[in-house]
Amino acid sequence: MNFGTVDEFDAQDKIETFGSGARGFNQYDGTVKKAVFHSIITHGNGSIGMQFSKAVGSIEVKNGVETNGSVGQSLVKGVIMTLPADAISVKPGGEIRQLKISGGITTHGDNVHSYNVEGGIVHELTVKGDIVANGDNSIAVTVSHNGETPLNNVSATSKKGIAVQISGGKVTNRTGLIANGAKGDIIEVSV
Repeated sequence: MNFGTVDEFDAQDKIETFGSGARGFNQYDGTVKKAVFHSIITHGNGSIGMQFSKAVGSIEVKNGVETNGSVGQSLVKGVIMTLPADAISVKPGGEIRQLKISGGITTHGDNVHSYNVEGGIVHELTVKGDIVANGDNSIAVTVSHNGETPLNNVSATSKKGIAVQISGGKVTNRTGLIANGAKGDIIEVSV
């Protein structure tokens, strides 16, 4: 978790967490100008891979983001809350100038989101590899609550749910978007 201001951060080996609510990386307050990660893997319900609640600069993950949990308990601002083990979560107030993921974004749990832009903004997105949701009723990509993100050249797959769900959010670029979901490819919900 980062609460301060960091110019550059480089994790040269994997960040792997075990246990309920144990996040891989959380920009809770402050900012980071540039961060590079080898990979992020979480095991546990409510264990989010990467969560952003504040503005950051450039974020790169070289070997993928993966979560293995479902919905579970996690501590948020001193309060225990129920959260899904999303792989990448961009909350209101979260803003990413440039997000680059190589090796894909994968979730294995039920009722989670692989890439969830819920009120935050991603200006530039590059994903080498697929965005995959493997669990029951799990969504590969969600854009909601006035969230904004490009999805150009993204491949999104949900094996037991919706590939891309847009609900009160904005996709700024869909060029080359490939979406395959067992319960729908691209679902746009009016709010």
